[in-house]
Amino acid sequence: MTEGELLSLSLESFARSGAVVRVWSSVLEEQLILAADNAHVVPGECRIVYRAEELRELAGLLPEGLMDVHRVKKVFRGRIVSA
Repeated sequence: MTEGELLSLSLESFARSGAVVRVWSSVLEEQLILAADNAHVVPGECRIVYRAEELRELAGLLPEGLMDVHRVKKVFRGRIVSA
């Protein structure tokens, strides 16, 4: 999948695409992994991984809120779920 094809996907399409993408976040000032819900991520990946299902929960957060959530995810290495 090319970068252009990836950028043209809706979140729902990305969730089913099997894609794993490394991105730089200027808000979080670090590299992250964005992964489709059905993607295989290498065990032991050192960067924080956000699945498509988690991205749905983060949509609309202000930068400060995103940074707070990211700090917690980083410490606990967990995943974000609906409240």
